[in-house]
Amino acid sequence: MNVWTLTCNGRKANISSFPDLQNYSNIRNLLVIYTNLTELQNGYVILPHLPNIEELRLYSNEILVLNKDLINNNTSIRELSLQNNRLTIIPRNALEELSNLRYLDLSGNKMVVIEAFSFRSNPLLEKLYLMKNYIQEIQHHALSGLFNLAVVGFSDNSVDNFPFEETVNLDALRIIHLEGNDITVIIGNRVSFSNSVYSIYLEHNSLRSLDDYILISFPKLRHLIAPKNNISNIGTYAYEMKSHNLSFLNLNYNALTIFPVSLLRRLPKLQLLSLAWNRLKILPKGTFLENSYLKRINLAGNQIHSIHVKSLEGLKSLEQLDLTYNDLTSLPSDAFNPAKNDFSLLLRGNNFTCDCNISFLQIWIKKTQFYAHKVMCLIPEFGNLTDVTKFEFDVSCFEGTSPATLTAGVTLAMTSSSQLERHALLLYWEVGVVLGVAFVSLLFITIFKCVLKKYRLHGDVVTR
Repeated sequence: MNVWTLTCNGRKANISSFPDLQNYSNIRNLLVIYTNLTELQNGYVILPHLPNIEELRLYSNEILVLNKDLINNNTSIRELSLQNNRLTIIPRNALEELSNLRYLDLSGNKMVVIEAFSFRSNPLLEKLYLMKNYIQEIQHHALSGLFNLAVVGFSDNSVDNFPFEETVNLDALRIIHLEGNDITVIIGNRVSFSNSVYSIYLEHNSLRSLDDYILISFPKLRHLIAPKNNISNIGTYAYEMKSHNLSFLNLNYNALTIFPVSLLRRLPKLQLLSLAWNRLKILPKGTFLENSYLKRINLAGNQIHSIHVKSLEGLKSLEQLDLTYNDLTSLPSDAFNPAKNDFSLLLRGNNFTCDCNISFLQIWIKKTQFYAHKVMCLIPEFGNLTDVTKFEFDVSCFEGTSPATLTAGVTLAMTSSSQLERHALLLYWEVGVVLGVAFVSLLFITIFKCVLKKYRLHGDVVTR
């Protein structure tokens, strides 16, 4: 029977036995998923020879044992999915039959240890996933022989030490997923571990520092993603004394208190920098002098209260700077000159005071048109908050504005002056109305009294 794909889904039908495949010799994709078949769970199922099969998916079946006989002589299998079962060890005997395997997913099982040479019979394997197990140990040489491995995933386990040094022999390795583990340290080395790793994901581990020489070990690394750790220190020589071509650095939700200026000066190709929700307090002078390619900087949720007037020098490609939810009360206007810069500046959630120190923000907003969220400032006289764009700054706040921004400043100043005049005229008009009403009311009362008096006199005459 010419069937390319056969799917047996226990969520859509009652699957009481493993499918009889004798009549499906041309099948390429076999999916038996979400079943509760005892013979499959205990390793009693034997596949017939299927010469064209390339994909075998057996996920979510509560499989306890995967025997060699299940695979039998089906060496043409290129993709094997066994996630969400109950396997406790790597099924090495079954994998020995799969010399053409490219993709293997063993996520969501109950493995604790990945033994050495577990995949020695699968030299063509390109993607290996072991997420959401209970892995505590990855033995040395566990990945040996995987010369074509491009992506490896050990996320959401209990690994405290990954054998990075073994990646030196994995020339095709590009991406390492280690999110959600217990890794506390990565031992740096002056010698390269891997010349191919492009991205390392370390979110939600227990890292406390990026030690000296740690990343010189990965000369081609472009993405380092390590938020939600407890990193408080970055070694002075994290990239040795050389420059590095890292393009994306994410250290959100860590414990940094000082800007890693030494590190940033060795990253001339950096394009995205995210240091949000740390404990940074000061943006120092010359922080980004060597980062002319940097496009986006996220510093939200820190404790920044001071920005040096020359802190943004060198940022020739900046598109967005996020300073939301910090402790800023003012900004150095020369650092945010709308005549020289034109980037999105996010500022909500700070402690600005409505005075001349932030008057330039009106000019900035008018020129850059970045405005998406209200930037509030405190009016000291009244103790309430107002939108910076609507506050009427004193005309003197715009004196000394640089020639390039003078027109915008004068326009805003004139706008403020005109608004003052309008408010004054409105006040005069309101006072005039009140006085007029009072005069008319007094006149009416006087006339009424006169009429009433005359009426009484007339009544007296009639009575007599």
